[in-house]
Amino acid sequence: MKKIFLAIAVALGAGVLTSCEEQEQIIPTFVVNTEDEVVSLEYGMSTQLLVASNNVARYSISKPLGWEASVKDSVLTITAPEKGEDGYEKEGTISISAISATGASVVAQVKVFAGEWVDDVVLRTLTFEDEDAKFSPFALYQGAEIKTWSDLVDNPQYGGPLTYTDYMTDTYRWYDEGNTELYHEFMTPYWGGGHAVSNYALADYQNLPEGYYGWYELQLTTPMGGNNGSANFCVHNGYVDFFNSQIYEATLQGFAFADGVERVVDHMYVTNTNYVLNSLTYGDGFNAPATESTVLKVVAYGYNANDELVGETELTLCDGPQNILNEWTKWDLSSLGKVARVVFNFSASEDQIGSYGLNTPAYFAYDDVAVQFTEKVFR
Repeated sequence: MKKIFLAIAVALGAGVLTSCEEQEQIIPTFVVNTEDEVVSLEYGMSTQLLVASNNVARYSISKPLGWEASVKDSVLTITAPEKGEDGYEKEGTISISAISATGASVVAQVKVFAGEWVDDVVLRTLTFEDEDAKFSPFALYQGAEIKTWSDLVDNPQYGGPLTYTDYMTDTYRWYDEGNTELYHEFMTPYWGGGHAVSNYALADYQNLPEGYYGWYELQLTTPMGGNNGSANFCVHNGYVDFFNSQIYEATLQGFAFADGVERVVDHMYVTNTNYVLNSLTYGDGFNAPATESTVLKVVAYGYNANDELVGETELTLCDGPQNILNEWTKWDLSSLGKVARVVFNFSASEDQIGSYGLNTPAYFAYDDVAVQFTEKVFR
């Protein structure tokens, strides 16, 4: 047991000290043994702390209102006030003056706190940062060993071995095990939709790499990397509209709680990828630049454990050429209520939709997904 020595003051009585031996006989010692800087007790409960003392003739004890404290047989007993008691102090300091027969004294102090165990809502956050990875290592295809979040970042962004394997043969997946419990998987290749972990950052989103697939070379890139200066984040790709739902049987991409428990997803941070910023700002082979009438929104749909839709909310990614989201923005998802999974789709103005459906790239980056958990806390 770690000892915290709480004697903080020494006052000597009258007389002249003639040697170290005489000083030891006159000055009392009093040490409280505790592992805690603050002794926390439930209302009305008591605890006993061992003390080491010498040359003590009597004690003088001061304590917060409603608290009890006494010393007997090398034991300090502390009792917290009852919750309903009038005029008690919830916290404070118990001071014990140990006084020798000659009047010399030392003072020991113990900080105390009275409370109770209650249910409280705390947030756990999926950051995609390696230092926050709690999941058990696992193996993907192509011999990839996934031990940290960065192991899930593909290279190159388009055509890489993790997200662009043979058509519909391998499953890319991640699981925030032991933290938010959020889980996602998709059948490769990534162009068919999914959520891929990334750490690509490039401030320039005007000059795309050359070649037909130049757009895709920046699909997993943001101008600034992750939220709040972090390295890693995740990129959503996928939508369902009147065209691809019939031709390709597309499904909405999202994340779910792997343990099946319904929870409130409190919020997440969202921004546009370079691929989308280039399309909306400068136009591309599929789309003209955004005009004053251009609107693009991402819509979140929450489903309960019975796979019933329980809520939806949206965030604007573009509202005209002067309001194209190019920074990380907090998106409140708590209005969805308790959900087992959340999926995402896009809503766009008519100028962003052609004969074959949505012309704007159906991507957005997200980071720092916060989930509400109920935990017992002492307060």
